[in-house]
Amino acid sequence: MKNRLKVNIFLFFSLFILTNELFALHIIGGVLSYKCLGNGVKPNTKIYEFQLKMYRDCFGGGAAFDAQAPISIYKGTSTKAISTDLVILSSNIIDIQPPSNPCLVVPPNVCVQEGSYVFRKELDISTETYTIAYQRCCRNSGVNNLSQPGNQGITIMTELTPEAQTLCNNSPIFNDFPPIAICVNNPLVFNHAATDAENDQIVYEFCAPFQGGGNGGGGGGGNGCNSVSPNPACPPPYKEVVYNTPTFNKLIPLGGNPILAIDPKTGVITGTPNILGQFVVGVCAKEYRNGVLLSVTRRDFQFNVVACKNLVDAVVSGNEVSTNYVIESCGKDTLTIQNLTTINSAVKSFLWIFNVNNNTITSTDKDVTIDFMKPGTYNGKMIVNPDPGGCTDTVFMVVKIHPKLVADFESKFDTCVAGPVEFKDITKVTTNKVKKWFWSFSDGTLDSVQFFTHRFDNPSNYLAYMHIVDDNNCKDSITKMIDWFPVPPVLIVQPSRYIGCPPIDIEFSNLSKPVDSTYKITWDFGDSTTSNSFKPLHSYTKVGVYSVNVNLVSPIGCKTSKTFNNLIRIAANPIADFDYSPATNISNINPRVDFSDKSTGAIAWNWTFGEQLDKYSIAKNPTYNFRDTGLHIIRLLITDKNGCTDSLTKEIDVLPEIRFFMPNAFTPNGDGTNELFLPNGFFFGLKNYTFSIWNRWGEKIFETNDINEGWNGRFKNLGDHTLIDGVYQYSIQYIEPRGKVVKQQGFVNLVR
Repeated sequence: MKNRLKVNIFLFFSLFILTNELFALHIIGGVLSYKCLGNGVKPNTKIYEFQLKMYRDCFGGGAAFDAQAPISIYKGTSTKAISTDLVILSSNIIDIQPPSNPCLVVPPNVCVQEGSYVFRKELDISTETYTIAYQRCCRNSGVNNLSQPGNQGITIMTELTPEAQTLCNNSPIFNDFPPIAICVNNPLVFNHAATDAENDQIVYEFCAPFQGGGNGGGGGGGNGCNSVSPNPACPPPYKEVVYNTPTFNKLIPLGGNPILAIDPKTGVITGTPNILGQFVVGVCAKEYRNGVLLSVTRRDFQFNVVACKNLVDAVVSGNEVSTNYVIESCGKDTLTIQNLTTINSAVKSFLWIFNVNNNTITSTDKDVTIDFMKPGTYNGKMIVNPDPGGCTDTVFMVVKIHPKLVADFESKFDTCVAGPVEFKDITKVTTNKVKKWFWSFSDGTLDSVQFFTHRFDNPSNYLAYMHIVDDNNCKDSITKMIDWFPVPPVLIVQPSRYIGCPPIDIEFSNLSKPVDSTYKITWDFGDSTTSNSFKPLHSYTKVGVYSVNVNLVSPIGCKTSKTFNNLIRIAANPIADFDYSPATNISNINPRVDFSDKSTGAIAWNWTFGEQLDKYSIAKNPTYNFRDTGLHIIRLLITDKNGCTDSLTKEIDVLPEIRFFMPNAFTPNGDGTNELFLPNGFFFGLKNYTFSIWNRWGEKIFETNDINEGWNGRFKNLGDHTLIDGVYQYSIQYIEPRGKVVKQQGFVNLVR
């Protein structure tokens, strides 16, 4: 790990045990090298010994190494192999072991084997390049960085350049096989260097492996280049494997942060893989002598990135930055550093070592408390299991003691003027500087600048909060109370002007801002009365012109006042009066009445006539016909130019008049004219009506109580009792609407 003196890893090879399919397709890499053994038997020839190393996954039932590997040699650009040798697999198959480490636990299902094929060949020294190649299907289908990896085989090849042939050159030999597994999100350092017999210059780079072989079956090569093991191997040039771009390519085979890289001079591979999975990688060792390229040794292999767990993992409280834990304190010199190391059977002891002001301080406690005495930067480390021979890990620390940060600010404003408030950060700092500000006020205002101006809307006790952060990320905050109770710059009251008539109640309001109920207010209404109510209701009872004074005092003693001259005018009331004609004898027979206004000061009139509210008039001198008898209340409401009103009511008695008209003769002879004897006139309201007819001998011959029934000249109005012509007496009696009993008698002539 990046902060470890010695990396101790427990590997959880979850990727290796997911399914058999992940490793069932066998091939995970290979490399082909050669040695020049000297001149051949034939003139102008050299003898070479070639060694092919193949690597396979040996867990999960994958195919074994080929018992005989068909290795073909091509010359120049020819597509016909000059030879193909079936090279027998060496009986010495090597199990690749993980790095020896007492703290490294490898599960039994991790298995990588190396198989070797060695053969010799006498070749003519040529001006053309020889290509020696072996092809095989197939790669693991679970490879992450290749497109359809199960369909991409492998070509392991090397070249004998004309320069290498002339010099009887030996190709470089890679020293070590890459680790079986590497830990995700942990730094990788692996020396992929090669050794060259002639000490030629070697330049290392990532390069693309080649495809080769197919899924056609037939190990003997019956399907040509699509065979599992083509025989002969197909001719060059060879296709590079197809990467899953753009995430991966030959120069970025694993990704990572930082990205995996190889040092071109040393061959050291470094980086931090950050993606779990299997990744095909190609490393080329280019051999130069005097600036001339002699050979390229290409290793094709597979990196397996897995999740790891450390048996011993030194961890302390703080922030992990680069290769150190950074522990920071603001204004506190004595610190307790917590040991967060997971305790297990492998953890035996601890050793803390700090350099404090040129003194070495040590402790064997689990946690440590140190007085650093003053601000500064201090280095230290904590070793888990410091005694030799055990699993150990070391964490390095940088302790930064920063000066204490004490926030402070000031506010400037005229306490009695309703203006803005200036806020200023006045925090005192030493070596550190404030870099961030956060302001918050209880009226909801927020800001993030060092100096600013704020205007409050309403008077109040406001909480002002400032939070600051310096360039050491030290923080502090402070809250202060701002007593903002100025008096308003202008006093405004309502009503702004008023004209009315006594008695009148006027509600006064103070519309000035900023003002609230905490302010003391005094009203002088100009009629020797005052009020301290914030919204007083005052009654004016006398005619006159009044000036109103308002005096305002804030809770902190700020004062202001103003007199509103001639604000209220109380004018004399108008006087309502009217006459009507006729003054008497108004009845249902004569219902018309003419009204005449006699008011003083009126400019508007509203008459109501007592019968129905919707019967009114706004004329000055209206005329009205009463529809009903009885007492009627007549009301006149007048308004003057100031809006003042007065009213007057009078009663008018509309008499219920009844009139009877009796004829002195009638002719019931059947000619349709004057057939009945009955009264004419106005009878509305009449009660207890009786109408009777008498003959000369005092005999009653007809009687009715129905005002609409008349006498037809017969006895009791019967059809067969016709009476003789002559004079008959009638009698009428009734009660008038207001209770007067009326009796009337007379004579009528019956003439046929």
